[in-house]
Amino acid sequence: MSSTNPPTSQSVSTLTQLKTGNLPKLKLSKTAKSTILSNEIKTFIVNDIKLIPNFETMNTDLELVKHICNMVEELNRKEVDPKIDKKAIVLDVLKILFPDLSVDQTMMIDAFIDFICQNDMVSKLSSVSKFVGSITKKISN
Repeated sequence: MSSTNPPTSQSVSTLTQLKTGNLPKLKLSKTAKSTILSNEIKTFIVNDIKLIPNFETMNTDLELVKHICNMVEELNRKEVDPKIDKKAIVLDVLKILFPDLSVDQTMMIDAFIDFICQNDMVSKLSSVSKFVGSITKKISN
């Protein structure tokens, strides 16, 4: 039988702090802040893409890649964090959504992202929610 130790006043107060969000403010490095923002952007985009019916079949859909690029641009404008590697975020999102992407598919998508950026095809969206609506509408037609 395993025995559990009763919670100490120290662990209870830490647990209370966690539950109430009253933790002391931590000073994070710029790299840590960028990493956190990057992960939040990825999570947001992955969750939005998963709302699209049959998104699993869109692993090499270039229109999807373009929309993900637009979402990354909208969620992280230069004034938010200019050091975030937006291309890496797009590729990471696609790898999360489609873990079975081949090396050839990844290289094709990588080249397409370069093409999109070099030809100013990344537009500023007035709202990220327009993305899900436009894709859903496109699929339902």
